[in-house]
Amino acid sequence: MEEISSQNSDLGQEDLDKLEAKGQAENTKRATSWGIKKFDKWCDKRKLKVDFNCVTPVELNELLWKFYAEVKSEKGQPLTPSTLTGIRAAIHRQLTSAPISRSMNILQDSEFLSANKMFDAKCKLYTKEMNPKPTHKSSIAAGDMLRLRGYFSEGLDSNNS
Repeated sequence: MEEISSQNSDLGQEDLDKLEAKGQAENTKRATSWGIKKFDKWCDKRKLKVDFNCVTPVELNELLWKFYAEVKSEKGQPLTPSTLTGIRAAIHRQLTSAPISRSMNILQDSEFLSANKMFDAKCKLYTKEMNPKPTHKSSIAAGDMLRLRGYFSEGLDSNNS
């Protein structure tokens, strides 16, 4: 009788891809799908076809550079930095996970320097344009502060008696 061991198992590429996919959380899968749809929709509007299996880093850098500059919300508003970060992470996961499993890193590789500079610029511009510096209320006038202190010290005195 032949002994069954892990040495005899032979998982095919499809089985290995499924196993890897099972390890990913459902929320991550949904976020990836949403981010890729956002990128695909942007590409479709420009009649661009991007095949993540064979696009070169130089071509992808150029596309991402333009994408980060132009992508907006459904209502035409600039995307928040966290939304843009989520989309970039989704594209990165799509590229590096099975079945594509490319070794390029759009977050760190030097080929993506200009795309990442644009990404950073859009995040900083959003903060500048959409979140102006907060306006603070004026401080409490000295006379009102004395009245408040009196009110609270009276309250403390009445609790101690």
